[in-house]
Amino acid sequence: MLAGGCGTESSDLFVVERTGSLPDAKLTLVVGDGNTVECDGAEKPFANELLLDARQLAEDLEPLLDKRTRLPEAQGSIVRYRVFNDLGEVRFADSSPGLPSELGQLIRLTRQIARDACGRRR
Repeated sequence: MLAGGCGTESSDLFVVERTGSLPDAKLTLVVGDGNTVECDGAEKPFANELLLDARQLAEDLEPLLDKRTRLPEAQGSIVRYRVFNDLGEVRFADSSPGLPSELGQLIRLTRQIARDACGRRR
């Protein structure tokens, strides 16, 4: 990840790798701190309100990332996630039992960025 500062590129907040059996489930997002997101390697702009949500989510995810949280995948899972940054990583599925609210927020934000910035159906 790149450090932000005057005259330098902004840093990445986090990376989301999404896989699954649904159409358009496979996606890699690199969420930057400068109104850009990489959708499977292609840089795209995204809305200020999504950036604010992503910044807050990055902060909220810190304890889970630091603990390298891995939640079991329940039967019937159709989408799996890996989110990481310099602090660590989290792995979970859409049907993981005991899903913390922060990961529910990550699912929603990933879907919104995928649709709005990346032009994906989901």
